[in-house]
Formats: sequence, C-alpha cells, structure tokens
Amino acid sequence: MRRLLSAPILALALTLTLTQVSPACTFCGGGYAGRQSLRQHMAGSKIVLHGTLENARPDPDGLGGTTDLRVDSTLKTDAKYKVPLVATLPRYVPTVGTGSKEYLAFCDLIDGKLDLVSGVPATAAVTAYLKAAAALDPKNTPAALGFFFRYVDAKDPTVSADAFLEFARATDAEISASARYLDRTKIRAWLADPTTPAERIGVYAMMLGLCGHADDGPFLRTLLTANPLPDRFANGFSGLLAGFTLLNPKAGWAIVEAILTDAKAATDRKFAAVSTVRFFQATRTKDAKSAILAAYKVAIAQGDVADMAVEDLRRWNWWDLSDEVLKCYGKPGHTAPITKRAIVRFALSCPNAAAKAFVMNVRKTDAQLVEEVEEGLKLYAVPGK
Repeated sequence: MRRLLSAPILALALTLTLTQVSPACTFCGGGYAGRQSLRQHMAGSKIVLHGTLENARPDPDGLGGTTDLRVDSTLKTDAKYKVPLVATLPRYVPTVGTGSKEYLAFCDLIDGKLDLVSGVPATAAVTAYLKAAAALDPKNTPAALGFFFRYVDAKDPTVSADAFLEFARATDAEISASARYLDRTKIRAWLADPTTPAERIGVYAMMLGLCGHADDGPFLRTLLTANPLPDRFANGFSGLLAGFTLLNPKAGWAIVEAILTDAKAATDRKFAAVSTVRFFQATRTKDAKSAILAAYKVAIAQGDVADMAVEDLRRWNWWDLSDEVLKCYGKPGHTAPITKRAIVRFALSCPNAAAKAFVMNVRKTDAQLVEEVEEGLKLYAVPGK
C-alpha cells in the first residue's frame, strides 16, 4: 500500500510548486496566463465558423439545446464536413438585448456532426484579425508579438483582449526579444490613461523599460513613487519596478534592496521586489548577475523573504551565496519551518563540501527534517539531472 505523504512533505510539495517561475509573463495580473488565445482555439478546432446566431432553442429539461448559425465565413473546415448555409450548433447560445448576434464558433466534428467546443461574440473585425494571427510564423515569436502589439489598443474589445492575452502568455524572454517592435510613445500613453485596466499596468511598464529612452526612466519613477500609490499602479508595482530598473539599473536595484531590507515594507512590495529579481535572472543573467546576488544577499538575511531567495538560488544552481545561506539556519528570524526547510533543501542540492558537512550536522539533530526534505526533492527530481 502506498504511504500517504506527511503534512510537512505536502507543505514542501506546495512550496516547490509555488516557487516555480511561471512560463508566462511575470508581470501580468488578472489570470490571463491560464486562458487560451483565439489562435490557440483555432489551432485546436477542426472547424471554425463565423456567422449570425438565430433561433436559439433550449431543451425542455433546461440542460441543453440547439442554436442556428447563419454562416458568413469559414475560417477552417474539415474535408468530411460540408459547410451549410445554416449550421446547427448543439448548444443553447442565447443572445442578450439588441446587440450584435455575430458569433465565432470553434467546433469539433463527431460522427459527421458539429460539436461546439467554444465560441465568442465576434464582429468581422475579429475574424479578419484571427485569420492574420493564424497565418503568423509560429517559430518567430518576436515578430508575432510585434503583430499583436499593433492590436492591443484595438477598438474592438475582443481583439484588444486577445492581443494582450498573447503578451500575457508569452515568456519574459520572448517579450524582451520583441522590444524592437514596441512603440514607447503608445506605451506611455497607455500607462498615463486612467482607463487602462490595472492588470495591464505591469506588462506595459516592463515593455517601456525594454524599448524606452533615458527620459522614460523619470516617467516610470514618478509612477513608482507616487504617494499614496493608486490602486491601479499598486497592482502593477513589480512591472513598474522592473521597467524602471531596466532604464536606470543603479537606482532601480537600490530600490529593490531597500524594499527587501525594510522590516516595515508591505508583503506585496517584497513580493514585487522578488518578482523583479526573477525577471532579470530569466532575461539578463549575464549582465545582472552581480546585482541579483547583491539583492538576494540582503534578502537571505531577512526572515520574511529568506525562503524565497534561498529556493530561487537553489533552482538556478547558483551557489555563490552558500556561506550566507547556511549560516542563517536556526538564527533569530529564520526559525520558521518553511525557512529551515528551504535552507536544508538548498544544502542537499549544493555540491559544496561545506553544504555536505552542514547536512550531516543537521541530520544528527533533526534527522526527520532532513528525511522529509529529501523525500520531497525526490518527488520533483528530473530524470538525468
């Protein structure tokens, strides 16, 4: 019978899961990264139709129904399916009010009949945009993001939301590589616009840091240091900090370190500083390594963020601060179980002789802790590494 994991092991598993850097953009809020873009929906569908919804009919039991789609255009089809003038969607899709009833249907084909997988209200502008997006070279992500950048402020809300979603799903490195396609003037206008959604602020600020000029640094600093900080900027603080640091590294890293060492700094500010460090490690390791290590050296000494810094260094296989990490074990401010486990996990992964000696000593005083951390590491071990 398989043994159930203990509470500490479950806690370790959760810690390892939460500390993994998301493959999507670091600074995007609002849960965008978990959504599929229109071109992903299209790629995963056998048939994609655009038309007008008509005659929505719910089943008597209220659990299902059908809706007619008067087809205006076919974006994708299957050789086994002949597109009719009016297609019947096996789902009740009611239309509300007097607004447009135009609809984009992403369908599968089962036994020769349409199966509606998903759909969105969509004007002709959406279909034109999607056709162009689907034709992009999937191997040239920077150019593709350049295409989507032109539609981020599109008048059609579906197009605008989807274009931004493409950035939210991109990695920091991919967005960095697209810098030459970005327009700093447009980005500054979006940041200054009070109607810009709060979840976009961080990404826009990072974009400005990537493509901006020297005079964009003071602009970002003004937004970053506003007192009180408006909610729309508070939500994107990490992106503002990263963008400013890209344009003014010396001043930006000074702010990062100040936040990490400030005992009164709010938790979300410290998380923002850590996010900034992670962004630079993912995109500018060679140029920023010394600044990253300096920031994490002070972070390790702070009990409230030490576990995040130590775990990041372990994941990156950066052992430069091994002495600082190991000497913090059990010290005041570093006695929390999550911090002690992070340090032991670091030591178990570190190849240095001092780390091996550290593990031997801890095993003598708390063998259970070492065994639990070892078991947790095995759960996430990558074969061959």
